[in-house]
Amino acid sequence: MGIQFDIPTATMKSVQFNPDVSKKPHLVHCDVPKVTNPKEVLLKVIAAGVCGTDIHIIHGSYPSRKGVILGHELAGVVVDCGSEVTTLKPGDRVVCNPNRGCGCCNLCKVGRYNLCKKESSASTVGIFRDGGFAEYCKVGESDLMKIYDEIPLLFAPLCEPLSCVVNSWHHVEPVAAGARIAILGAGIIGNLYASLFYFRGYRNVVVSEINESRIEICKSMGTGFEILSPATIGGQLEKGSRQPFNLIIDTSGNAKAIEAAFEWLDIGAKFCAFGIPNPAHKIEIRPHILVGKEIQVVGSMAECQTFPEAVDLFQAMYEAGRIVPEKLGVKIFNLEQHEEAFQALASGEISKALFSISDELKN
Repeated sequence: MGIQFDIPTATMKSVQFNPDVSKKPHLVHCDVPKVTNPKEVLLKVIAAGVCGTDIHIIHGSYPSRKGVILGHELAGVVVDCGSEVTTLKPGDRVVCNPNRGCGCCNLCKVGRYNLCKKESSASTVGIFRDGGFAEYCKVGESDLMKIYDEIPLLFAPLCEPLSCVVNSWHHVEPVAAGARIAILGAGIIGNLYASLFYFRGYRNVVVSEINESRIEICKSMGTGFEILSPATIGGQLEKGSRQPFNLIIDTSGNAKAIEAAFEWLDIGAKFCAFGIPNPAHKIEIRPHILVGKEIQVVGSMAECQTFPEAVDLFQAMYEAGRIVPEKLGVKIFNLEQHEEAFQALASGEISKALFSISDELKN
């Protein structure tokens, strides 16, 4: 039995975003949500992560419900359960998978709910349903997964971005042990990917980044991977002092970076588009590269049936010292510091902001 909390009846702090009221998220006090559906669960939120998607929402380049409580990366402790909840009980330590599909369309029926257009976007926790930037959050039983005691709740929200990395990994595997690999961007996804490659024995990896703060963060991870600017990498390839890459993972979403990187690919190489780009941006590539080199191009969207695997992987990498939050560029804030947290992430000063929301149970 985990730590028990009384079912709250008062108000709570939350960070909401309503562009009709303000162009910035704001801290408000609102009623604590109540369990009304028999399959719902009320969580006491311990920690929640700020994602690049949250920044896109604030800037108006990603859709969300007006007035939503943000935060789709969250971990907490079960406080209350609906009458038909059978897999969880008060006191359980859990992490949330915010994604769900309609369950009825052809994509959902073949297990690709991350691409569902009927209801998946309109039901995502922290985007269209109230999320984890609050003291309490109400979610469905099926959205939650128990986590190991070895995973600190303060850092457990990182399971969500790791589940997205695992999904993209399945799109590009198999990857030969000696593959020449490039990661575009050293934000949290790029850093998690670098950690994953190192954990799985890959050593011929280059990280492409221009932000000085992120370069220093990436160096502190201790992988020994080269961290170079795109211009340096391109120059080396042009001079023949570096061989083309067998695999490139784009985590930046930067159209110019993606366009340049297609010239870096070797024969038979794979390119994975992971970072979310501006929908209006376009790239130009030479079709001859795709045909003449038989390039495989894949896109990867969020998580898809990879959350359980990500939780297992998180524990293994955490215990092996390959997920060390401070070395990944993670910084802890409280909800009152939300503006500072969003700014630090958007500027590249850090790679991930985590809100520590409850002090009762961080470990």
